[in-house]
Amino acid sequence: GIDDNIFNDSDDPKEDVTLTVESHVLAVLRLGLNELLFTTGSDYVWFKEHASERSSNATYAMRFNLSASRLKPYVGAASTRTRARSGAEIDTRARRTERLAVAGTSLSLTERTAVTASAQRDVSLFEDGERFRGVELDDRLNSTGWTYSGGVRYSVTPFTTLSVNGVYREETFQQSHLRDARSYAVTPVVEFSPEAVIRGSILAGYEVFVPEDPELAENRGVVFEGSLNWSIASMTLFDLSLGRKVDYSYEDSQPYYLQTGARLTVTQRLFGPVS
Repeated sequence: GIDDNIFNDSDDPKEDVTLTVESHVLAVLRLGLNELLFTTGSDYVWFKEHASERSSNATYAMRFNLSASRLKPYVGAASTRTRARSGAEIDTRARRTERLAVAGTSLSLTERTAVTASAQRDVSLFEDGERFRGVELDDRLNSTGWTYSGGVRYSVTPFTTLSVNGVYREETFQQSHLRDARSYAVTPVVEFSPEAVIRGSILAGYEVFVPEDPELAENRGVVFEGSLNWSIASMTLFDLSLGRKVDYSYEDSQPYYLQTGARLTVTQRLFGPVS
């Protein structure tokens, strides 16, 4: 298609022809009742005139699920190398690597009810030399986070699951401890299976965000995150994503900000399927 403002600059918009090619692969290895999952994906974003905005992004992930008893532990890891914009504030395609490792378990109490717990470590690293408005992004935003959660999960219907989780998170910035913070949240989550009319999940709860620097103000309030999709007569497809959370700024004068956003995409199938 044509992007009529590739730098999101309202004063001097630049137009260019762009093309994105994506690929995704999921492999599942059954080991009795257990399963080992591998997934990989890549996308290439091409611009005709502005070669600096071209990018090739790749993701690799694996997860091992043990399901032989009422206790169902799992471990997983993922790595993503990308130039996608990291947020609404940083309007540049800065190369970075994001890594994640997670371990958790689910204990079935009844046919519908389970207790869950998990621990997650995530790392975000900008490449040396990536800058925005004269700021070295790796100096300000390279970080390591730990997230611990536990809760109760209940299957309301075969297609709908309700969870209530308590979440604690710590985030440390290796070269910018001004941004170090911790947060506490209670988050109900509704999940819809892929076979349901509405698919995806939505989370909404209350969070207390506490900066380690005593001179910075706490933030208390509602947070939410969701991704839902549904269709009408298999011809019109709707994708809704929304979120509200505290995010980190590259500016030292205001190292945190509250970001709220939503996006609805409508896709109309013109004809098909053809056999």
